[in-house]
Amino acid sequence: MSYESARDLPSFLELDRQLKLLRLLGKAGREQAASIETQMRELADTVDAFYQLLGDKHWIFHDRLSLTAVRAVLETAGGDVDRPSSC
Repeated sequence: MSYESARDLPSFLELDRQLKLLRLLGKAGREQAASIETQMRELADTVDAFYQLLGDKHWIFHDRLSLTAVRAVLETAGGDVDRPSSC
């Protein structure tokens, strides 16, 4: 099955349902849910950008990749994965 975005993955959908329940726990729950939601959004944006840049090269995003390193690559690539690196 193909997904348009990381946000469409079953695990993200389940986390979203759990966040809705967390918001029902009052102010502390809503604040915690907002923080988690921000982290989820940043992760989904990173995964989506990764596949937009490297998906045609058959790269696979997985949990052992450093998010910091992936984000740095995405920023410096400028949308061109075949551009020579300055490193």
